[in-house]
Amino acid sequence: MTTIPVSPRPLDALTSLRFFAAAMVMLFHFWAIFLGDVAPPPPVALGYTGVSFFFVLSGFILTYTYERDGRFDGGGFERYAMHRLARIGPVYLMAIGLFLPFLTSSFLKEGATFRLVAAAVTTPFALQAWVPGSTTVINFPGWSISTEAFFYLCFPLLVAPAFRRPERAIASAFGWMIVVWLVGSLVWVRVAGDLDLITAPIGSFDAPTERVADALRYLPPLRIGEFALGMALCALWRKGRLPSDPRRLLLAAAGGAAAVALLADRLPGPVLFDGISVIVWAPLVVWGANLRSGLLVRPFAVLLGRISFALYLLHAIVLYYALAIDKHLLGGWLQAHGAATVALLSAVSLAAAWVAFHLVEEPMRRRMTRPRSPEPTEAPAVPIGVGAAGSTDRGDDARLRAWRLPAACDFGSSLADEAGLVSSPSREETIP
Repeated sequence: MTTIPVSPRPLDALTSLRFFAAAMVMLFHFWAIFLGDVAPPPPVALGYTGVSFFFVLSGFILTYTYERDGRFDGGGFERYAMHRLARIGPVYLMAIGLFLPFLTSSFLKEGATFRLVAAAVTTPFALQAWVPGSTTVINFPGWSISTEAFFYLCFPLLVAPAFRRPERAIASAFGWMIVVWLVGSLVWVRVAGDLDLITAPIGSFDAPTERVADALRYLPPLRIGEFALGMALCALWRKGRLPSDPRRLLLAAAGGAAAVALLADRLPGPVLFDGISVIVWAPLVVWGANLRSGLLVRPFAVLLGRISFALYLLHAIVLYYALAIDKHLLGGWLQAHGAATVALLSAVSLAAAWVAFHLVEEPMRRRMTRPRSPEPTEAPAVPIGVGAAGSTDRGDDARLRAWRLPAACDFGSSLADEAGLVSSPSREETIP
């Protein structure tokens, strides 16, 4: 008889924090397109680092939910996998469906290029992060779902050693990230010279350089250090071996944020993109895990956190359609009124996320996780979920997010053309 794990109490403050990370990513993209000539405030300029927050949070919450007595206990791998799929699958696939008109346009303009075919084949199965050059062709935030899927597969194997020796796990996580930063920086300088991995304008990279850029930014094994750090932090937290003073934790997070903001212009792209911001997110996650009162545990804040996965994925869809409408119907009005457009699209994205959560995400999650043959002695408790965005809701494991700005902002070739963002005499594979 399968043992159904007991749900731990929800960590509402961490659920609420997910919204702010998703909002950072969203504003990063909107600002880059509509207010590119205006210097953004640091939280927006570094908005892409919100994905690192999701990776750390995901490791923390998965461990909190599925670790029992120092081992993995997900009620069987099939049940564990179904809960992960139920959390990320419905909205992820809905976003792909909403992107289909743009994918069709790309095929009509470019033909069946390897880049497009690979994206069409891999993205529905969340495998696109393994194919550099095609990773962000379809709804660019989805790359992080592909990376999360890899984390989900690794988690049952990593949780026991991470929980038994969390200090060693933290050292290993940072060791791996440092290797990624050093090797990635050397490779990028050799391949791209002075081009910035994050802020180079769309179309700056030729196809081979773009594939290297995608590999350095999105290959799942390069990002697992952030996830493993979250796992180890949870182990230390559960064992009572981390500071609990909220002032010390917030001071540590603020100090890390100041350091990242001050050094951002001097750090190589692979360092900024691939996880240096964990020095901010790690103490913030521990602070949130300890929080029991205040604004972040209020129902409205928790609701914003619960819709953050949909916000993260759908804000890009809103952007795709807004750019196309502006090009064909509004004559560039949205581009000419940048601040108003950012506010408008943010509101539309929030509304779309709310609708998607209530009409698609939550109903489908409940249906997919409903027990097939419930037994009176084993009333299933839906575990606190962690999706790509590291959800912390009751039975609501949620997921993250993604990005790219000029070079880190990838809208698919046809849409970039439609919006007038790319001047491309040739539709070769120069735009991923």
